[in-house]
Amino acid sequence: MASAGSDGPLHGGTANRGRVVRLGSTVHRPRGPYSAAVHALLRHLEGSGFTGAPRLIGSYDETEVLGYIEGTAAHDPVPDWAVTDDALRSVAALLSEYHRYARTFVPQHELSWQRPVPLRWRGSLVTHNDPNPANVVFRDGRAVALIDFDLAAPGSVAWELAVAACFWAPLRDERDVSDSRQGRE
Repeated sequence: MASAGSDGPLHGGTANRGRVVRLGSTVHRPRGPYSAAVHALLRHLEGSGFTGAPRLIGSYDETEVLGYIEGTAAHDPVPDWAVTDDALRSVAALLSEYHRYARTFVPQHELSWQRPVPLRWRGSLVTHNDPNPANVVFRDGRAVALIDFDLAAPGSVAWELAVAACFWAPLRDERDVSDSRQGRE
């Protein structure tokens, strides 16, 4: 996770709310039963040259340590700067670049993912599956990294784009939108 500030708990999160902490250039967060799969994906992305994801540094006890990514994540209510046309184009470009690098990742069969993508949308591409504004790091109004890969799993570009549209368009019940996008068509 990324947010402005210094050491201490980071904003955002649902399952890990309040349990993700920045310590200098690292982020310490709980590991889960799916962490081996996420770690394999993050190592692949780093080895392939993708710079838009956190680096896996290591783990201890039930904690994983990732590299901190400088920038700002767009937490609710999503700020206006994060939903400009230029910002949205940069989110699309970041997802496209992620898919290009993830396409060469071949997950081992023994890896388990936290939540499978619905069967009809599953494929060989390991998608992020949670590209909501709080999981996208921005610098100067431009999306530069995805964070929180907990929901990553084999999916498809179509699935990822549908999930992204739900968060960014937003294609949700208007009562669930608490920012300037409420009431916009």
